[in-house]
Amino acid sequence: MRQTRKKRVLLIPAYYYSSNPLFLAIKERLPEWEFVYFFSKDTAAKEINMENITSEKVGIHFDRYLELEYTPSWIRNRHRKQVMPLWKKMVTLRGVRYWFNLRRYTSCFKRQVRSLDVDLVVLPSDMTFSARLMRTYFPGIPRVVIQPNFLDFRDKGRPNRVLRALLNGVIGVPFFPSQPYFGLEDLQSHLLIWGDKTEKFYGGKRSKVQRITNPEHCSLLEQVAKARTERPFEAFSEFADLDPEKKTIILFVDSFAQVYGEVFQTRIEHDYVQIVNACLSQYNIVVKIHPSSDLSYYQRVFEPFLEARNFLLLKDNRCFHGLLAICDINVSTFSYAGFQAALVGSMSINLFPDVLPKDTNHDWLSDCCQCEATGHGDVISFVRSLEESEVKQRCMKKSSEFVEKYVTSASFNPQYWETLFSSFLHPV
Repeated sequence: MRQTRKKRVLLIPAYYYSSNPLFLAIKERLPEWEFVYFFSKDTAAKEINMENITSEKVGIHFDRYLELEYTPSWIRNRHRKQVMPLWKKMVTLRGVRYWFNLRRYTSCFKRQVRSLDVDLVVLPSDMTFSARLMRTYFPGIPRVVIQPNFLDFRDKGRPNRVLRALLNGVIGVPFFPSQPYFGLEDLQSHLLIWGDKTEKFYGGKRSKVQRITNPEHCSLLEQVAKARTERPFEAFSEFADLDPEKKTIILFVDSFAQVYGEVFQTRIEHDYVQIVNACLSQYNIVVKIHPSSDLSYYQRVFEPFLEARNFLLLKDNRCFHGLLAICDINVSTFSYAGFQAALVGSMSINLFPDVLPKDTNHDWLSDCCQCEATGHGDVISFVRSLEESEVKQRCMKKSSEFVEKYVTSASFNPQYWETLFSSFLHPV
């Protein structure tokens, strides 16, 4: 029996860049609890997770850190390009070897989790293999699934549930999900969500759903406020010579080719370049690329500006709070980073080129977005309009209402989180 009286929480990440800030925020709110970070080497984000989840980078922030002792084939062969869908590979001769990998992975996972004697499991998704293993083999340990960022509720079609169930039965482990939506895979978990769009989606679809303030948003507001008192521009002096006397525009960029096609990607990159070209003389410009993106690719896109003193192309996430501290205006496309920037007072612009009609993801930005731009001309016009006091005051009012809607004062009270998480400490 464990001697400590602390409540022990097991944290299992999905994508490191959305999981880790959430986990750290929860740990800050529950200082009397013990947090065990378990890098399960799941299939999700396997390459980028292996590069960024280590004892030195992550483990030092938690009470205990451990990794799965077995290294599965999807980790060993993560640099290989997959040429056929996994479910098709599973019915080939190579699939037999993959099955053995899954069985060994499952055996190791079960043994290590069992040895930890945890009271609660916190997951940033119920769609991972690890989450399904917890549901299947540890049903008595309460599971909390917390919405880490925006969720994609677009119509994803009907998965072949019969085939997936058959493959899971043959393999003997729940490797394939039964459906494509976050929050509907493990219906016995406690699902914590935020935002009107999410609350509307889950209404009537499942029980044990609770709307909360995202704990990461609380930490974000605190950390950015702190960064603003510490000369935030100095944090970027090794990368660029940003001028503290100028306002700063941040472009949060990513590749949308797989989602919206090459035509869309080509157009939005053209818009990015035109925005920088029009605004660089009067503003600091920071282009923040997604952690999973290729830096060299965007170095080519923005090559004409790389030598400018007040231009910065940045991939590093370590300066994120400092980045938001200097952000006056942000431009993004359905970016959670743009949402975060709006929370701390930045004027938020959603850029969605008019080569395609809008989709339901626009709903995410209706509260925080100050401008719906269909091209670089809209962005440039809005930026210039902010020089007018009436426009600026109207935007600031909307920004204030947005923060009040997503962050409650109660969420800054430590007792709020103690009461909330303690309520989950019983078998599901």
